[in-house]
Amino acid sequence: MIKKLLVKLTPYDRYFFGGNNTFGEGDSVNYFVKSKYFPQQTSLLGLVRYQLMVQNNNGAFIKNKIVDPAKAAELINHKSFDINDREFSFGKIKELSPVFIAGENEEYLFPANREYQWDNEEKKYVLREFKILENSNSKIYQSQKFIPYLGNYIAKEDLPDLLISTDKDLYNYSKVFLEHKQVGIRKNYIGKTDEKAFYVQFFYKLEKGCSFAFILHLEDDIKFYSSELVTLGGEQSKFRMEVEETKNEFEALLPAYQGSKESHKIVLISDAYVSNKIFDNCDFAITDTIEFNSIKSTVNTTKYSSMDRIGNKGDELSKSGQYNFFKKGSVFYSQNISKITRYLDEKDSLKKIGYNHYKIVNKREE
Repeated sequence: MIKKLLVKLTPYDRYFFGGNNTFGEGDSVNYFVKSKYFPQQTSLLGLVRYQLMVQNNNGAFIKNKIVDPAKAAELINHKSFDINDREFSFGKIKELSPVFIAGENEEYLFPANREYQWDNEEKKYVLREFKILENSNSKIYQSQKFIPYLGNYIAKEDLPDLLISTDKDLYNYSKVFLEHKQVGIRKNYIGKTDEKAFYVQFFYKLEKGCSFAFILHLEDDIKFYSSELVTLGGEQSKFRMEVEETKNEFEALLPAYQGSKESHKIVLISDAYVSNKIFDNCDFAITDTIEFNSIKSTVNTTKYSSMDRIGNKGDELSKSGQYNFFKKGSVFYSQNISKITRYLDEKDSLKKIGYNHYKIVNKREE
């Protein structure tokens, strides 16, 4: 049996999710860093794996260390997520949804399709329709039967990142993610101030009443309950974790995105790792990208050295390398949607961890 849990993470104060955007060292030093808005799905998976070890006393985890790798693997699998693995296998964890925002009174916010711009006359965000111009004598587009374009698009303003509620209300990110800037001077390893090491670091806070949320599928015989204090992200930001059983599937919470007149479309509900061949089957696309990397470890990995406390060689931490994902909210248009979805559905492991989720929006009938 599988149980479904709604997991909500509420930051106690500001938080920082870095990814590649960290201070670095040596030639890679960086003195201007900015948090990402959302935690990575791999970070959420890491949080769940750790809490399963802490909350289920099967003799695998003692004093914050894995002492029985075989028993640990039964709970959480023997290694962390690897983007190159085609199948998802994480012991008692069956899948987790993309992260979204939970507000007050069971209001949920999701990535809005990147088709909106601010209209100064109407004083609100309006959907900019994808349109088709018939190609006649254009030398530039001789190989195409039509020329796609986005109506009233203003390049210098770009298209904003927005959130959309189940009732289709729109929210600018700045209404939910509150920026906090910190300026300081870093110290070197012997405690002296490096006068050249000024830094600027941007954190975020969530608007009061808001939390990060995801739906977690676990085997029914396993414990997973609320905790007043959990940490998340490279800087160990502090959160309250609330866990409750739910009957809702993630897809059932999504809003009914507005259809387009000219074409069917797919809206990315999460970040997605997809071959660029997807563009060969699109009439048009509105996309942005985001960097992805993760830390790889196994149940034999030790924190401080490659030798564990009984002298066995541990598997050292390693990085996944850097990948470019299509950003949540990106939109792909096609008259044949199945040619698009086949690329998004290629890796089961990505979908089960909460990547490559999408919403099909059929063409609007006039």
